[in-house]
Amino acid sequence: MLTKSKIRTMVIDDSFVFRKFLIENLPKSQERIEIVGYAMDPIDAMRKIPSLMPDVITLDVEMPRMNGIDFLKELLPKYPIPVILVSSLNIRVFDALSYGAVDFVRKPDMSISNAPAQFVQGLASKVVIASHAKVRLPASLKPKAPAPEASGARKVPGTVLKPEKGRTAGQSAATAAQRAASTISKMQTATASSKAPAAYGGTNRASAARRPESGSSVPQKKPTSVAPPINTSIIKLTSGAVLRLNATVIALGASTGGTEATLEVMRQLPANIPGMVITQHMPKGFTQMYAERLNKLCQMQVKEAEDGDMIQRGLALIAPGGDLQMKVVRSGSNYKVRCYPGEKVNGHRPSVDVLFQSMAETLKGSGIGIILTGMGQDGAHGLLAMRKAGAYTIGQDQESSVVYGMPKVAHDIGGVCAQASCSAIPGVLMKYLNSF
Repeated sequence: MLTKSKIRTMVIDDSFVFRKFLIENLPKSQERIEIVGYAMDPIDAMRKIPSLMPDVITLDVEMPRMNGIDFLKELLPKYPIPVILVSSLNIRVFDALSYGAVDFVRKPDMSISNAPAQFVQGLASKVVIASHAKVRLPASLKPKAPAPEASGARKVPGTVLKPEKGRTAGQSAATAAQRAASTISKMQTATASSKAPAAYGGTNRASAARRPESGSSVPQKKPTSVAPPINTSIIKLTSGAVLRLNATVIALGASTGGTEATLEVMRQLPANIPGMVITQHMPKGFTQMYAERLNKLCQMQVKEAEDGDMIQRGLALIAPGGDLQMKVVRSGSNYKVRCYPGEKVNGHRPSVDVLFQSMAETLKGSGIGIILTGMGQDGAHGLLAMRKAGAYTIGQDQESSVVYGMPKVAHDIGGVCAQASCSAIPGVLMKYLNSF
């Protein structure tokens, strides 16, 4: 349950105008948010974090002196503070998420009516969620010799950093202040970005079957990525039940923390996996870039879904973010996706519940449902409907979830057949498929 205490929030952005906009409007949108300070760039931020003790940080990805990604690499192993990225439409946001940021929002077009207000409302909601999130680090950033007496944060299996009992993440992290000086010195040697410095400074002193669907473009694979390494062991599909595998569809839903959780699951699946449909809560425009990222890193083909795309072996379709809902419908003896304008469900468009409910109605026992990390309950009742219809369902466990909300509700209401850590879900899934 979310508490009602103040959320000490720090804003890091080199734009004076946008920084001022956030500082003034976030507390108006959500009374729990308290802006305790700001920084113009990462170097400025590292000087202030030990004394400000923020619970949540909002971070611009592209800044002078050091970009947001390099900042996260320096910050999070020492200060496990939940970070929300505030970014323009930029593929680098997914690199930042892979290095431990918990969520992101797209910067608004300030010239469009209501866009700034909607943006602030969305960001404020994410700040509240982030204040209860765990920070998960890739293996490359895992501290070599954690010292709880110095950092105040205990290490949790699965490279999850969690605050000590009775303290927020920011308060626990800030007790590592004695290491700030050396960290700042290291950061000052980093190459400055090409972005011009801010015009204003100061301190806030007030506080295998990879067939493309005809008619749709399928991106080509590329061999490299800047993502940190994760488990890349591919689990083979050994079942010979071709007809049953061809008729199976796997649906996956996720929210906060889900971009990396989904990658961790999909990266271990083989190229001839049954067709997949995925709903990840994400702003418009980013789902195409996310699909392209997964397409480079996974064995199966991955693309942003288009209305009418056929579901087939070796292809994963990502629901387009922002304006459309996505559901599965029958097309003769096969299945396809419908991407259509619709009202928000559980506050989301696309909604995991919409996808899962359509799976229950259309696939019945031929469907498989997977629900991953995320705040709230979107997808929980849809997963229960899938299970009641005869589908096999899997939920992410609490320990490996950035936010144990959606999978918890699904588990508590009886919608989950098997619960596992994120890294173990591929094995659970493949064991089930290989039993066909």
